[in-house]
Parts: sequence; C-alpha cells; structure tokens
Amino acid sequence: MERIIKDLITSIIVPVISQKKIKPNLITIHLKKKSPYKSNIQVTKNMTFQDLIKFVFPMGPPEEKRFIIKSLLDIYGKVFLSEQMIEEVFFESHINLWIDIEKTIINFDELFDENNE
Repeated sequence: MERIIKDLITSIIVPVISQKKIKPNLITIHLKKKSPYKSNIQVTKNMTFQDLIKFVFPMGPPEEKRFIIKSLLDIYGKVFLSEQMIEEVFFESHINLWIDIEKTIINFDELFDENNE
C-alpha cells in the first residue's frame, strides 16, 4: 500500500521548468498625435520610466503639467509610476509605450465635500 501511495505522489509531481525572463531591449514611444514618435530606444540596466521621459523630453513638461507613461492610450491602459524600473515590469524584447500629458492642478472642491471634516 505504501508503495502505491508513493508511486501515485511521484506521478502527480510535475517538474517545474524555470523559464528565463526576457529582458527588454528596445522601446518605441508613441504620442496621441504622432505614432511612432521615437523608435529603437535602447533599454539600459536599472532604467526607470523617469529616465525614459527625460530622454524623450529633456526640457520637461509644460508648467502645471506632467508626463505619464501608459501601456495604451485608452481607459484600459496601465499607467506606470515614474520610479519603476522598466526591466521589472516588461518581459519582452521590444516595448511599445504611450506618453500622455495631464494637468497637475487639482481642484479639491470638485472632488470632496467640504462638510466631511
């Protein structure tokens, strides 16, 4: 009986094959009005999304606005934090990213009720 149980357990165990993660190599940047905007940007080790924005727009965003990087421009696109490392988010050799711009001024009166103190 013990032998049968051991054989059964052995046959159930499936060997785990470790898949090598593919590191990103190239990035293509797209904008709403220009797609593609910049192509064949080389990804470096520990490169962040902020590094990418500084490369693409070295002069920075207009006053009271900021750049955001998305996986898509529609509502289903993921938004990436600027300090995230690209190689920790993507596991494909070529990445397509979209840069958008948004206002940084927030009218809190439109978002919250003043009476909630």
